[in-house]
Amino acid sequence: MGQRSLNSEMIDYLDEYLSGGALDRFSVFVCRQDGVVLYKKDGIGLSVSHSSVGALLGGVWQAASTLASFLPESEKKEIFRLSFDTSSTGVYILPFQMKNNDYYLGLLYNDELNPGFIKNRLRDLMMRLEEYLAEFAEEARKEENDLLFENITDDEIEAIFAHTGI
Repeated sequence: MGQRSLNSEMIDYLDEYLSGGALDRFSVFVCRQDGVVLYKKDGIGLSVSHSSVGALLGGVWQAASTLASFLPESEKKEIFRLSFDTSSTGVYILPFQMKNNDYYLGLLYNDELNPGFIKNRLRDLMMRLEEYLAEFAEEARKEENDLLFENITDDEIEAIFAHTGI
C-alpha cells in the first residue's frame, strides 16, 4: 500500500465512487490550487480542454476566496463552497485538503432536475474522499516508520553477519 501514491489512491477512489452513480452524467474535476487537473470525468462532453477547466476552477476559487476574506470573520468555521448556477445548469466547487495542500473538487452539470441532490452528493463525496485519503496517508506514514528488521532475534543477526570461513 505504501508504494501507491496519494494521487493514484484518489483517482481509484473517485473512479469507483463515480462509476454508475448519481454523478455519472456530469463532469467532475479535481485540481490543485494552481489549476492543474489531477482527475477528470467528463460526462457532459465539454467543448473546451480539461486543463482550461482546471485553471478556471482554481482561478475562480482563488478570486472568490479573496473576495470572501474581506467579510468580517464569523466565530463558526464553516466549509466554503462556490456555486454558480441556474435552476438546472451550473458549476459547483468544494475545497478539500490532501497532505496539507488545497485542492478543489468541481462539478459541472446540465439539464438537472434536482441540482440540490447532486450538490449534496458532491459534498458527500468530498467528505468521504478526505476521510479515505487521511486514512491512506496515515497507513503510508506508519509503513514508512516501521523498522526494517522488526522482531529479529540475536541468533538471526549473528547468522546474517557470521563468517563463512572463507
